[in-house]
Amino acid sequence: MLIVRSVTVAYNSSLLIVSSVTIAYNSSLLIVRSVTIAYNSSFLIVRSVTIAYNSSLLIVRSVTIAYNSSLLIVRSVTIAYNSSLIIVRSVTIAYNSSLLIVRSVTIAYNSSLLIVRSITIAYNSSLLIVRSVTIAYNSSLLIVCSVTIAYNSS
Repeated sequence: MLIVRSVTVAYNSSLLIVSSVTIAYNSSLLIVRSVTIAYNSSFLIVRSVTIAYNSSLLIVRSVTIAYNSSLLIVRSVTIAYNSSLIIVRSVTIAYNSSLLIVRSVTIAYNSSLLIVRSITIAYNSSLLIVRSVTIAYNSSLLIVCSVTIAYNSS
């Protein structure tokens, strides 16, 4: 069963807009709504996407990715895959400047809870700042708070 509604594709401008698409294929339900992809500018915007595939639920909402500027912004992403729940919220990554900022990230994967909050890493300056990190992995608890490491100056 294949149902496609309200699809607009412009290949020359490399702008692909897919809105309100529902696909049921091989007893797996794929629902994609309000997806905008521009390949030439390498700007990928995915909003309000719900995918249920092979009894695993994948929900992605409000994701913005710009590849040319190497700026990756992921906000309010909830992924449940194979009975493991992954929740990622408010993540900002800039690869060119080598600045990695991860804030308010909660990941629960295979009954192990991984919580990472307020992490700032700058690789070019070799400054690593880790604050308020709580990791519970396989019944072992690892807590790292207010750690500052400067590799170049060391």
